[in-house]
Amino acid sequence: YPMNLKNYPSGEPGLKAVVDKCHAAGLKVGIHCLTSFVAKTDPLVTPKPDPRLLKDRVTTLAADITATDTTIPSTDSVAVWPALPSVSFVSDRGMDIQIDDEIIGYSIAGGTDGKTFVKCARGLHRTQAASHKQGATIGHLGQRYGHYFVDLRTSLKDQLAERIAGVINRCGLDMIYFDGAESNSIMGPEKWYWVTSAVIAPPNTRPAP
Repeated sequence: YPMNLKNYPSGEPGLKAVVDKCHAAGLKVGIHCLTSFVAKTDPLVTPKPDPRLLKDRVTTLAADITATDTTIPSTDSVAVWPALPSVSFVSDRGMDIQIDDEIIGYSIAGGTDGKTFVKCARGLHRTQAASHKQGATIGHLGQRYGHYFVDLRTSLKDQLAERIAGVINRCGLDMIYFDGAESNSIMGPEKWYWVTSAVIAPPNTRPAP
């Protein structure tokens, strides 16, 4: 969640200057944030993915693979994993997996035996294509709207909430709009719980009443 230095070359001081000018003109200022989303260009993804990114499905690597293999065998059926590109960006579930510190894209889940990822692209998002040993965990990176997700059961939830709250407090912003919160149902059926969990965390950076 770094500052966009293209729009604000001086970073947070530039954003605060804009907010101060708006306040001087009698205007309120808010920010928009996708709730629990992580951009694929974020330092949390590249060049080494944070282990606290959400994996909504997991299986195990069935055999050693090299850094150039494009077929990846698993120990379990993956036929129910996202298997075809989505026809809608909104409903896109993604076809990216993570093994160790490498993100890999697959074109087909299942293959002839139902257990193979086929036509794989190695080292996505500037991660390093590498050899992986049998028994390594294969995790499907949960995705909506072309973004990955924070695993809200981990400390990454509080880390990012701290970051967002810090920007709000330091720059004097008046409100925040948590967009896409319905997508937190990717965590499980208790959408109300996961949305609330993301929005209220953490308490320690909130200004006193």
